[in-house]
Parts: sequence; C-alpha cells; structure tokens
Amino acid sequence: MRWLFSGCMAVEKPREAELRFSPETNPDIHVAAQKVDMQVATLERRIAECEEEIRDLVGLGAGNTAARQRALQAVKRKKMYEQQRDQLLGTQFNLETLAFQHDQAEITLAAVNAMKHGHMQLKQQTEGLDAGQVEVLRADMEDLAEDMKAINEVLSGAPDCAEEDDLAAEYAKVEEELAAEALAAKHRASARDSGGAGGSRRAADAAGASASGSQRQSSAAARARPERVPRYVA
Repeated sequence: MRWLFSGCMAVEKPREAELRFSPETNPDIHVAAQKVDMQVATLERRIAECEEEIRDLVGLGAGNTAARQRALQAVKRKKMYEQQRDQLLGTQFNLETLAFQHDQAEITLAAVNAMKHGHMQLKQQTEGLDAGQVEVLRADMEDLAEDMKAINEVLSGAPDCAEEDDLAAEYAKVEEELAAEALAAKHRASARDSGGAGGSRRAADAAGASASGSQRQSSAAARARPERVPRYVA
C-alpha cells in the first residue's frame, strides 16, 4: 500500500499483515518474537534511508521548492517509521517477557513432574521396609560380629602347652646331659694325652659314673615333680 504526500511522492506503508501475529498461525512465542525483531530491523533500515534522503534534499538548497517539499515528505515518513518501530519495540519486549515466563513455567512443570515421579518411586521402595525389622537386622549383625571376634581370638591364641614346672625340668635335664657329655669328652682327651690304657679305662669309668649320677639326679627330679592333672574344657 502506498500513501501520497501532497500529491508529490508515493510512500510505501508497511503492510499491517507483517505486524500482526495470529496465535493460530504462529503459536510459538519465540517465532513471533523473531518476526517482530525482523520487522524492527526493517524499520531501522528505512529510517536510515529517510535520513540519508533528507540530507541529500536539504543539500540542494533552500531555494529549490521541489527539493524542500520532498525533504518534508521524507521527514514525515521517518516519523511514521519511528512511531511504528517504537510500537514494535514495546511489542517485542512484551513477547520476550511472555516467552521467558513460558520457559519458566515449563521448567517448573518439569520439576514438579520429576518430584511426583520420584515421590512415587520412593514410596514404592519404602513400602516393604519396616523400622522394627531393620532394628532386628542390625542387632543380628552386631551379634554375628561379636561371634566372629571371639572365634578369631580363639584361632589366634597360642596353644596350651606344658606347665612352667615341666618346661623347667625338661630344660634342666637337657642341661645336665650336655654337661655330662662335655665332662666325658674332657676325660677321654686326658686319657689320650697320658697314653696309658689304665688311664683311659679310669677316664671312661669316671665318665660313666658321672653319666650315671646325672641320670639318677634326673630320675629323682622327675619323681619329685607332682603328677600333672589333665585339664578338661567344658
């Protein structure tokens, strides 16, 4: 559509169809906002063209009546475009606000649905649980832990060997035997050094007598020990 200013110049008016957005044809708020943004850019370009035309016409001089008339028409077009641009900027702001609120509503709805779904799952999972049963299970686990601790202590303990008196007597017996063997070896060495057969026999007799004495002492110590009473574990 074109407007005529003072019968001198035809001016193109933006089509109203470009400025209207029907919810049926453009249900998406973001699409409508993008179209408004495109229309604002178109008006900005036309305003810049009008400003350039005005400068060129004014430059022709004030005495040029036709140029002055065309410059005034360009000023009117510029004002019209600026008014339409300002209206679209307000519309664009409202659309962006509505789009933001729409996005927030979708996020809120998704969060609520997720909470409902999580609540249902948690309810289903906890239906088969009982606090009393959990307490009994915990007590059983503690009892098992105590039993395992006692078993490990028994397994890691040293075996019950002979009494201290028996150990001391056995040690003394071995010590006496070693002393007797050392004494016999000493007498045999002395007999060899003397070179006499009689000396060897005397040394052997002395060693035998010493060994017999050691054995008699060991037997006496064994008889003197009290009889060990076996222990029974209940």
